[in-house]
Amino acid sequence: MCRIVYPILNDRNITKDIVQDVYLSLWKNRDKTQIKTSYKAYIYRACTLRAIDEIRKRKTKNTHFEKVKAISSISHNPVEEHINKMEMQAIISDAVQSLPETTREIFVLKRYSELKNKEIAIQLEVSIKTVESHMTKALKSLREILKPYMNSPMVMAFLCFITNYY
Repeated sequence: MCRIVYPILNDRNITKDIVQDVYLSLWKNRDKTQIKTSYKAYIYRACTLRAIDEIRKRKTKNTHFEKVKAISSISHNPVEEHINKMEMQAIISDAVQSLPETTREIFVLKRYSELKNKEIAIQLEVSIKTVESHMTKALKSLREILKPYMNSPMVMAFLCFITNYY
């Protein structure tokens, strides 16, 4: 499977991770999964689709990073840049801290701990819909709070991160 996925991604580590994830997912869901074709065809298709998803993620990330990079190249004064960066970090931190407790907890687990909605729901003993609802609320609130700082490259990077990361 790695030989099939590697030419799509050109990255050995990610290729190995994807193939391993497909096999692990198949193993974990073996009771629920109904394979109507051969196992080989099923795994081939699953690995190929995961590789394509990875390419889409990379493309989205690269697009957002290019936008942020273009914005950040406007400032040329390193001292001013450092002060602005510290100020923006404080503003972003305050914005996240201003979220209601449960919303903030779900946001942090999703965006910083990179947990999936299902994992968060299990950990917090809530429904997946509750997690989705709190994430929607968090993203809307953070966009609104940070709206006055949209000209800051750091805020732009953060907003790209929270809306399109992983």
